[in-house]
Amino acid sequence: NTTNFTRDEDGTIRPVELRFRKNSGSDPNAAQVGVIRDVTELEHARAEYQSLVDSLADVAYRLDVETGKFTFVNAASTDLFGVPPEKMVGSHFLDYIGPESQDRVRNTTTRPYKPDDPGTFARFVMLGAGGRGRHVEVRARRRLDQNGRLVSTGLIRDVEERVQLEARLEQEMTRLRSIVGSGG
Repeated sequence: NTTNFTRDEDGTIRPVELRFRKNSGSDPNAAQVGVIRDVTELEHARAEYQSLVDSLADVAYRLDVETGKFTFVNAASTDLFGVPPEKMVGSHFLDYIGPESQDRVRNTTTRPYKPDDPGTFARFVMLGAGGRGRHVEVRARRRLDQNGRLVSTGLIRDVEERVQLEARLEQEMTRLRSIVGSGG
């Protein structure tokens, strides 16, 4: 399957998919059979989907669990990690996981697969450009793709500000408890 383009009589260029089988015999007079399918609507749908995914503030990703490599990352990776999608795709997911989180994330991601595999939700540190750590929350699902490969798809949300606020709130609560305890 390849996507090519054809020009109509009026000059309009349309995307088409070509499917054909090569002649398996040695007869030079044998015909080759193929199908040309207009995929204009499919290409428009892909463009709309890509636009929608790239408008997300969260990082949407797809990971090949066997190789550990990202196979898709949306444009939000540039904002969150300072790393463009084309650099993350093809790289190993552990390259972006903070050292303190690597064992937990590796074990969760590579655990044995079951058809009723539950989705996961986790908070941990991911690394961006220059090794800068950010707290994130990840919601992910693992499934077998159309080729039978185990993949993980999900969303990565930046929660750095929330984590910092939670830490400040805990410090303030501790301070207030000590004031109440000493006055009592």
